[in-house]
Amino acid sequence: MSLAPDAWPFVSIIVPFYGDEIDALDRCVEAVMVQDYPGERFELVLVDNNPAPVVRDRYSGLARSPRIVHEPKAAGYQARNTGIEHARGQALAFTDADCQPDRGWLRHGVGMLNRDRGCGFVAGNIALTFRDPKKPALFEAADACFHLQQEAYVRNYHFGATANLLTWKSVIETAGPFDATLISQGDGEWGKRVWRLGYRQYYAKDAVVYHSARTTFGALAVKTRRLFGADFARGRAQGLARILRYELGYQRLLLRWIAERRHEFGLRRIVGVYAVFGLVVAIRGVELVRLLAGGRRERR
Repeated sequence: MSLAPDAWPFVSIIVPFYGDEIDALDRCVEAVMVQDYPGERFELVLVDNNPAPVVRDRYSGLARSPRIVHEPKAAGYQARNTGIEHARGQALAFTDADCQPDRGWLRHGVGMLNRDRGCGFVAGNIALTFRDPKKPALFEAADACFHLQQEAYVRNYHFGATANLLTWKSVIETAGPFDATLISQGDGEWGKRVWRLGYRQYYAKDAVVYHSARTTFGALAVKTRRLFGADFARGRAQGLARILRYELGYQRLLLRWIAERRHEFGLRRIVGVYAVFGLVVAIRGVELVRLLAGGRRERR
C-alpha cells in the first residue's frame, strides 16, 4: 500500500512489561522505534506491569521515547487494557516485551488492516528464532511445533496471539477490552468475541515479529501447565467429559503440527519432538489430577 505519510492511521503500539528481563525490553523498544512507518504516525505505550515501577525514565534519553504507564496489578490482559485506556491511536498494535518486531512489521500489518474497514483484527507472523538457525535444539524445535501457530489460530480458531496483533480502537470499543480475569488465552476469548460480532479476520505473513524459542524442557513445562490451566478453567463448568474431549482434540492438533514440520526439522529431530510430545501429554495429565484435587493454576 502506497500512502502519503499523513494518510497512514495513527497507531498506538502497546507493550506490557513484567519481570526483570530489561535487556529483552531494550531490544523490543529499539526495534519498535526504527519501524518503517511515518514516525509522527505512531507511539509506543509501554505498560510497566510490576507492582512497583521498574522502567521509570529508562528511555527518556531517546530521540523519541515511549510513553510509560504503570499498572500495578501483575496481570497481562489487565496491563493491555491499561495500555488501551492511554492509547491515542486510531489503530492499536500489540506485541510482547520479549519480541522484536521486524522493521516492516507495522507497515505491513497496518497496510492489511487498512484495506478492509470491516476487519476486526490482523494477526501477524510470529517467527521463532533459534540459537543456531541451521541446527535447532530439540526443545527449540518442539516449541516451534507446539506454540504460536498464528495462521492456524486465525483460520481455525478465530483469534490471534497478542504477541503480534493489530486492530482498530473502534473494534475494542464495540467488542470490549480483554478479559482481565484470565491468566492465559485472553486473546483467544477476545478474538472469538470479535468473530461472533461478524468482523473479518486476517493473517499477515509479512507483518513479522521475532520471538526466541524456548530452549529448555523446564520452560516448555511451565508453558504447558499454564495453557492447560486455562483450558481447565474454561471447560470445568461443562464437566470432566468436556475437558477430556478437548484434551484428545488438542493432542491430535499437536501431532498434526509436528507432522507439518517434518521436512523442516528432519527425521531425527522430529522423532525427538514426538518424545517431547509424550512428556507434554504426561504433564497435562498430572496437571488435570492436581487441579481436580484443588491445586492452584500455573500463573507464570
